[in-house]
Amino acid sequence: MLRCKASTDATKLAGSIYSTCQENAGSDVIVRVIGAGALNQAVKASIISNKYFAKKGLKVLLQPSFKDAGEVGTMTAIELTVVLAKL
Repeated sequence: MLRCKASTDATKLAGSIYSTCQENAGSDVIVRVIGAGALNQAVKASIISNKYFAKKGLKVLLQPSFKDAGEVGTMTAIELTVVLAKL
């Protein structure tokens, strides 16, 4: 699982998404965000990583879901599951 904040560098996160997908070819890669700024950076990163995967004939698809992130359930996170598909 990768975590993203509003201050996360989208290019570095894109590289992390790419390398994590390469290392764990069969497993899901999840990017967890809390807040609009973090979601923005995560989407930017997925667009940038899509350029990396396109060279290998793959495209990045994101499957969003909600998760409770607070100890008492007062905070909700968005988890973006990275799915790779053939072009």
